[in-house]
Amino acid sequence: MPSYTMKLLLSLIFVSVFVSSMSLSFADETTPKYSAMKNFPYDSEKGVEHYLERYYSESIYKTWFHNNFSGTIEEGVGLTQSYSQIQENIDDCPDKARYVAQQYAQNNYDSYNLDTNYYYVYENSISNCINTSGIRDLNDAGVILASMNLHKEAIVLYDKAIDLHQQYTIATANKATSLFELDKFEESEKMFDRAIVLDPQNNEIKDLSNTIKNKIEQKPKKETVLQTTSTGIICGAGTELVDDICQVIKNNNRQSVTLGSILKSWFGMFS
Repeated sequence: MPSYTMKLLLSLIFVSVFVSSMSLSFADETTPKYSAMKNFPYDSEKGVEHYLERYYSESIYKTWFHNNFSGTIEEGVGLTQSYSQIQENIDDCPDKARYVAQQYAQNNYDSYNLDTNYYYVYENSISNCINTSGIRDLNDAGVILASMNLHKEAIVLYDKAIDLHQQYTIATANKATSLFELDKFEESEKMFDRAIVLDPQNNEIKDLSNTIKNKIEQKPKKETVLQTTSTGIICGAGTELVDDICQVIKNNNRQSVTLGSILKSWFGMFS
């Protein structure tokens, strides 16, 4: 007769199989998952990158799109659903997860640790539901934009995903990477730290974070060089030394900073 420990182990294995059967796999590809917007002239032979590139690089094309369609270009080519639809899908997740857990409980009412297993099934069903709500599509669309070196635009999509689910680790880590590519190193490090807090067991994110932080440390520091006139006047921010005179750079025009010009400007405030 199996021991209690063996029964518990077998029960947990069954729960894991039950939950995994409810999940969906995701392919790393740029093929649209949804139909293009109605009347949008999408050509599959050109691919989604063609339309994304035009939208983000051609102002006329961008204007044409918004004059004829509502929503985003990512929705237009079928990469994502609308933000409101994804939100609605996520809002339905607790009820769906509760149903899955109840089904498990009814089929396994005499199993050991039923309460613990019920909670396990419920929590994993919530996670699977959120991943299949369309939020993953926002992240994946962001990855496509990032691969096209459109990191600012990618961050917009990552932020939408994070806004829908604050615990979404993948989008958080991807945002950190794009911030690094934009030379926003301090923000990048903070986002990586947040991703690790969200998923402390994710060694892939830890390795990526360490790699990025090492690259940041290796980047040469920008040295501030003070420009000083022969009389000892230090040229401040927004000025440069030209012919031994600090000149203000304004609209590509240099204006000499002399005692007379400073006094004239100062007294002019009261005229």
